Amino acid sequence: MSEYIWKKSNYKGGRMGVILEAGYQMTSDRPTDESIKITEKIYFKPMLLPYPKSEWLKDEEIKYFCAGLQLMSQSLSEEVQEGFYLVIGMRSIFFSECDIQIEDFTGSAILWASETFNIPIPDVDVYSDSWKSEFLL
Repeated sequence: MSEYIWKKSNYKGGRMGVILEAGYQMTSDRPTDESIKITEKIYFKPMLLPYPKSEWLKDEEIKYFCAGLQLMSQSLSEEVQEGFYLVIGMRSIFFSECDIQIEDFTGSAILWASETFNIPIPDVDVYSDSWKSEFLL
């Protein structure tokens, strides 16, 4: 099993930014711990440091971050050799709770994956639900 390779990313979207540090490792062992399955070959593992070194993420925020990884999964899967798994871990994240839009977590995952693996950002259709004041992917 390889060590994690860590990379910081600074996403600026919506009204506020997200600063995060996430890493990845390639492993021949399928993750069996608290990892979240993105695809057959890609897993996400929350590894957040305690406050004040990181904010804590709610389940819904993790779900939206994983949605960003899912949107990048085709390109990410091309980075994984046969017989291996890609495990992405996040160890720190910072954002302003009063100004964050939930979709910023999706955008921050897309940007991190693009910068880390030097892969293009896909076109993403986004719709505004003005009744609920939210964006839909």
